[in-house]
Amino acid sequence: MGESKIIYQNRHITLREDRVSDRKGKEHVFAVASVNSGAAVLPMDEEGNVYLVKQFRYALGKDSIEIPGGGLDSQEKPLDIAKRELLEELGIKALQWIHLGFVNSLTSTVVHREDLFLARGLEFHTPSPDETEELTMVKMKFSEAVKLVMQSHITHGPSCVLILKTNEFLRSRAEIF
Repeated sequence: MGESKIIYQNRHITLREDRVSDRKGKEHVFAVASVNSGAAVLPMDEEGNVYLVKQFRYALGKDSIEIPGGGLDSQEKPLDIAKRELLEELGIKALQWIHLGFVNSLTSTVVHREDLFLARGLEFHTPSPDETEELTMVKMKFSEAVKLVMQSHITHGPSCVLILKTNEFLRSRAEIF
């Protein structure tokens, strides 16, 4: 296999450097980031509105429109994190949860799984985001969210994948919004 060395680690991410030799004996160095698994959710009401989150993303240096989501804590199940994050970030509970698969981000350098859920049958409550989060709810028609993905105005990977998977899911059920 080779040599693996942890470069940095905190409760969310581990960065390591792997030195490996190929079959011809040539050495290669790979940087690998392991990020805690997570879950994300697209809440949709009966009229075809979706509720997204606008927040400043330090790494981008600007605001980003995204679906609510977060990382798993210890042995938490993906659906549990999706429910928790939706309630914390937007104050929404949902009666129906549809698992639309998962996505792996940047598979060449990042180990991370994000489970994706569509939430329906929405009930609105008071949000309680983490103290480090400054969030603004963004309500829009689902068709507008699809358009923003296609125009690269929504660029957060799991958000794009979930919005497009939801579009296909709804199309397959002849639900058009």
